[in-house]
Amino acid sequence: MNVRWEMPNRTCLQKLAVLLSLTVIIVVQWKYIVKKSPASRKSSIRTAECKPVRNFVYLKTHKTGSTSLKLILEKHRKRHKISGKVREFPFPYYCGYPGSIRKEFCFIGSYNASSGNQRASVLMGHFRFNKENVKELVSTGARYISIMRDPAKALESSFHYYYDHGRINKSPYYKMDIRCLGFPYVGVLGEHGKTFSDFITTVSPSSILKQPWGFRAKNYQSYDFGVDPHNESYQYVMGEARKLDQTFDLVLILEHFLESLVLLKDLLCMTWRDIIPSTRTVGRYTTHELTARERHKVDLLTKQDRILYNYFNRSLWRKIGEYGEKRMKTHVKKLRRMIKFPASRQSFTKKAKGDRNNASVVVRFQNKTNEDRVLEIGRRLELLFPRTDRKSLPDKSLFSGLAKHMVENNGWCPRFATKEIIRT
Repeated sequence: MNVRWEMPNRTCLQKLAVLLSLTVIIVVQWKYIVKKSPASRKSSIRTAECKPVRNFVYLKTHKTGSTSLKLILEKHRKRHKISGKVREFPFPYYCGYPGSIRKEFCFIGSYNASSGNQRASVLMGHFRFNKENVKELVSTGARYISIMRDPAKALESSFHYYYDHGRINKSPYYKMDIRCLGFPYVGVLGEHGKTFSDFITTVSPSSILKQPWGFRAKNYQSYDFGVDPHNESYQYVMGEARKLDQTFDLVLILEHFLESLVLLKDLLCMTWRDIIPSTRTVGRYTTHELTARERHKVDLLTKQDRILYNYFNRSLWRKIGEYGEKRMKTHVKKLRRMIKFPASRQSFTKKAKGDRNNASVVVRFQNKTNEDRVLEIGRRLELLFPRTDRKSLPDKSLFSGLAKHMVENNGWCPRFATKEIIRT
């Protein structure tokens, strides 16, 4: 029996070609999906669907590179026209610093936060963290962000900023400045013109907190996070670190700043241009090389900070692992290129802090009672409050209440006379 083979018609061939093409496309797409990591797929979906975050809390820790980060977040706020920001008062602090944040000492726009049911969309700046009090102030669903720095470097930066800036200031506002520039360092050394090494040699870690603003020289970052400065046990600090980790969505690490910014971009649904730092500030001082004995003293002064720093450094790298290490390296390279050659008109420039001089200033203190301190700070606060906004205050007793809160938390400044001695 002869079988006769017939050529398929043209229509059948066309259908077969289409079927083969579809098969190839499906196979290629399937291989791409299998190869792509789950974290990358999740992030890609989120990036395509995300909306810029409009509610966030930024705890601006001291001497950690936090100003550069605040500029980035402020740019994000202005770009998306986010209102309802908690304002600074008294400058540069928020809501009762150095005491824990309290709603009655906060202002949203021109109005006291306790005068109504209004909640803030944005809180970012120097305040002492307290989870429950912040939740009373800020809208629900807010993202929580902060930053940390190597504790030894942060301590040295704190010394040079407060000690060097605490020299005689000719500004007419200096007498009203409630920051008490110079302390606690000038309180320990008794004069200006000394070095960081002199301070480390002289300071007593067990008594530094008795100085006004003493927390600036001992566990400064932990203090800002609301950790009890008098409990340095490892178990307690680790417990506080875990609680903070449950609250904060991201704690950036200055030593890994670019990786941190990439994660911040992902968290707040920002663009690449959003996370380019516009400026950075640098201090004019030479980093001191610590001796073994000085290193031991610094470790005693930064014990809590070191525990928190190590905890959140590990947390950061876990987040980087979830983001994808290979993907992170690619994006860090991209960000580094954008910072070096900004595509926009922004410039990543160094903004030098004030010059230092070698004048020695001997300081003589006058004792004051707590009542005197409250009265003096209260008067300063009333003078510092903008005159146009005073009508919005619910009660004029706010100034005395805020002053008392500050004094009770070591935020007072001794009255002193100075005599300048120029070194030759």
